[in-house]
Amino acid sequence: MRRRSQKFIATTSYFCDDGMLNSFKRKKLTGCQEKALAKVRKCAESFHKTFRENKQSRSLCRKFSKAKKCIRKTLDNFCRKTDAVQSILRLYRNSYNPYCLGHVDSPRKVRSPLKPFGSCTEREYLTLTRVCLSSFVHTLQKEPRKSCSSVFDNKLHRCAKHIALHCHKNESNYAKKNIERSFARDRAYQKRKFCDGINFQLSFPPLKHHQCVGEFFAAKRKCELNYVNTYLENKADETLCRKYAEAKHCAKNATLSLCNVTPGQRDEVNFMYDGFNPFCFNLSDPPAAEKSRWLGERVPRESGDQRPMEPSDPSTDTVSRGGGGQSASATPLSLVVVMFVQVLRAAVS
Repeated sequence: MRRRSQKFIATTSYFCDDGMLNSFKRKKLTGCQEKALAKVRKCAESFHKTFRENKQSRSLCRKFSKAKKCIRKTLDNFCRKTDAVQSILRLYRNSYNPYCLGHVDSPRKVRSPLKPFGSCTEREYLTLTRVCLSSFVHTLQKEPRKSCSSVFDNKLHRCAKHIALHCHKNESNYAKKNIERSFARDRAYQKRKFCDGINFQLSFPPLKHHQCVGEFFAAKRKCELNYVNTYLENKADETLCRKYAEAKHCAKNATLSLCNVTPGQRDEVNFMYDGFNPFCFNLSDPPAAEKSRWLGERVPRESGDQRPMEPSDPSTDTVSRGGGGQSASATPLSLVVVMFVQVLRAAVS
């Protein structure tokens, strides 16, 4: 009777206290160094703490996987491969995870390869140029009567060029001159886009044409219509903060539901539609409470590009014009600088 009682208590503790991840409190790891036991207990510590505080926490999927990996690594490094150790290893090599969708460990998040841009990466450059875009938008908001052309030159174009040259500071003078010439050539087109609204729209995701169903193009246009029209009518309109956030959220959902994206492309889409918002005072999408008053739903923090932009070079365009089997937009990660990245890559090569 006593043995049955002990077994029941141990089983209850395993499921209700330890969350099906052994705490190793009553175990002796034969064939292992003394510090191994303390290390495997440490591996499970974060998972057990979260499980005992909130058994519905979404982080349990990740923490359960991480704890198993940590335990495997500890046993591999500090134990002899005895039968008992091999048995434990087999248990923790199993992909079963009751806290993840499908009850298996979620695959690791895949990031798209980092493309070099001088001494920076393209993503670093695009992130840095968000300061330029914010300055451009906020100047127009504060001084709506000021010439858009001069604001573009002083706040956006010149700033993006300065950052591009900084990223190529170790290049030859010839390469730097090419960068300056590229910016000069592209200046008029970008000015028409951001001041006159020529081809002004949200960026297209970096996908091949065949990856998206035909409805995607109409869906994306519908997502951005309200935002684009408001921007063209009044670049200082206060509702652009909300409308841009809504457009990004909608475009991201359309992309992920109507296009077959790879994990790397999903990372690009997440960056493209992240929470950056130059039309908002704090440069980020409206918080949940404020958003709920407008739409009754939250705009996720991971949805939102910096702003509309599509490459001007038709040869690099793709899904945007529905052209054959080309790709959706070379690197549509940031408004004017997207085009600059494409032109500059050719200039310094």
